[in-house]
Amino acid sequence: MIENDQKDLANNPDKYKKAAATMDMGLAWYNLKEYELATKWWKKGLRIEPNNQIGWYNLGNAYREIRKYSKAEDAYEESMKIARSGEIDGCLALGEMYKYNYIEKKDKEPDVYKKCLKKHFNNRDLIAHLAGYYRDTGDKKKALFYFDKLFSIDPSQEVSDELRQLGN
Repeated sequence: MIENDQKDLANNPDKYKKAAATMDMGLAWYNLKEYELATKWWKKGLRIEPNNQIGWYNLGNAYREIRKYSKAEDAYEESMKIARSGEIDGCLALGEMYKYNYIEKKDKEPDVYKKCLKKHFNNRDLIAHLAGYYRDTGDKKKALFYFDKLFSIDPSQEVSDELRQLGN
């Protein structure tokens, strides 16, 4: 995929300048809290450059702000699908949207992180979100499992404290 993108960029530099300009316009409108206009520009940019992971993530954020949760969900899913290794913005945003905004799908939050862990193996942030989810929902066994896994990746004092609290 990266090689194809590089070839396309070399053959179509104007296309990518246009895509970058539309993404910048979307961001400018988003920062002014004009979310409908931001979606308009990001959709234009994504028509030019459909494999733009950040563009899909940004579009999801704008839809989330205007409470179009199913559209935000679709945009985050697209971001997750085309994400390269370590690009987990869409994963975290979708999980958090389920947790805080899209309440009728709240129980899907851990599924998002687990799905993303298949692609982003042993990602610290995804494991931390799973550990926190299970801690907050009272599933001590699963929380301990993920905090233990997290500790093997990041033996910080914070993780150690969480493990100690779960053990009590």
